[in-house]
Amino acid sequence: MDLLDKSIILELMTNSRISCQELAEKYNSTRGVVRKRINKLEEKGVIQEYSAWYSLAMVDAEFVFGHVRVQEQLDKEELVRNLVQHQMIHAVIPLVTGDILFHANVVGSEGLSELGSSIRKLDNVEDVELRLIRSDRGSKVELKRIHMQVLSALFENSRISIAEIARKTTLSPRRVKRALDDIISGGGIVLAIARNPALGSGLSFYAKITLDERKSNAENLISRIEKEFPAETWESYVSASDPVLFTRFFVNHIKNVETISNKLSGFGEIGTLETLVFYPARISSVLTRDRLGEDIIKAGFNVCQG
Repeated sequence: MDLLDKSIILELMTNSRISCQELAEKYNSTRGVVRKRINKLEEKGVIQEYSAWYSLAMVDAEFVFGHVRVQEQLDKEELVRNLVQHQMIHAVIPLVTGDILFHANVVGSEGLSELGSSIRKLDNVEDVELRLIRSDRGSKVELKRIHMQVLSALFENSRISIAEIARKTTLSPRRVKRALDDIISGGGIVLAIARNPALGSGLSFYAKITLDERKSNAENLISRIEKEFPAETWESYVSASDPVLFTRFFVNHIKNVETISNKLSGFGEIGTLETLVFYPARISSVLTRDRLGEDIIKAGFNVCQG
């Protein structure tokens, strides 16, 4: 993947309804080229689906980044399966070292405690680190019946046209557009893609960074990293409780992992650095999407498919 692929994915991660023409104009390309890039990303499984989710605020949840330290053993597959099946976890990321990272949503301090306790009880788990991550939690809004009706059509494909939404819901295009504008501006719904960059042709890794807060802050460090590695840097997860962040990189060759790690080690504001190369993530259901699907059904609508 190159810088254009990355740019397309990052845009779709925040707004899956952005058009190919808008993307082409923003990134100095053509509509046809953007459409072909999206098709290839879909075929490779990098873009896995276009869907709708509640914001974290709508379900009173927080985002957690976890690191499972695993005891030495030959087969980690059973542990990975157990984590994938955990109701709070929506992404399991096996590392080449045998340890496992994961992403989860928890509700309240009790949810966080329950998550850690349940994982520590699993076989072959040596320890688990849990960090609440600073994130845009969105807004908590009241959704009317018409909003749920439109969301029933967007749930399985948030990129479909207004005309297609109107066909699926039997609402007029004008009413669909008005409801869609409310949904997008309200901040209680996320229309985006589920993606897995590690399925592209290349390698993914996290740099686990301990920041020296006497010399910089997380925002300035992230800005410096993105400027130094514009094509390779994807996203950063900043801990809410300690000066630790996880920055995800995507590179074409294992040599690039060493090159980036060596350069990062030379940043004076970085105290310690751990390189975590990983295999493709295992993606499972996410709380914010499950809750929205349940509420659509409770409102009396089917989740539209096809």
